[in-house]
Amino acid sequence: MVRSMKTMNAKSPIQFLKRVTIALSVISSAIVLFAWSSPQAATAIARVTADVIETISITARSDLSFGNIPTMPTGGTVTISPTGTQTFTGATDLSSALDGSPASFEVTGTPNSSYSIRLPISSVLNNSTTTSMVVHSFTSLPEQNGLLDNSGRQMLYIGATLNISPNQPIGAYVIPVAVTVDYN
Repeated sequence: MVRSMKTMNAKSPIQFLKRVTIALSVISSAIVLFAWSSPQAATAIARVTADVIETISITARSDLSFGNIPTMPTGGTVTISPTGTQTFTGATDLSSALDGSPASFEVTGTPNSSYSIRLPISSVLNNSTTTSMVVHSFTSLPEQNGLLDNSGRQMLYIGATLNISPNQPIGAYVIPVAVTVDYN
């Protein structure tokens, strides 16, 4: 029976092409499998896996503070360790003036995962009059690598050394510094 174009279902040519395409795909697959098969061939199966893990993050909890440092005719350095120990050079005794503290960060991520810590090398702190001081020798606790606990958390503490020029001008000196963590 011959149909006119008006009565022909518009989907029929598309369905026909789909059937032809499927048939050709099956025939092609059979030819490829037959061509690649030989009596000596062997097949092994491996699983493909992927683990999606929690993103590691770091949140500042407190800033690195060198405290209130009096101006000194000789200059010197103030060091705050990651544990909070304060040491100084240059002045006879700054122990009563120092009230600094290390920076603290909370690192979160996949429980029991290790991560690396990247610290700045040095930074220049400026005050409102563009006078500066250099902070350097950043250290951390834990050092270089950390390990998240069973809940996926760990506190990270940062210390550094601040250079103070002779007769350092009075002012508030500030600079943001970046601490980076990444899974090992």
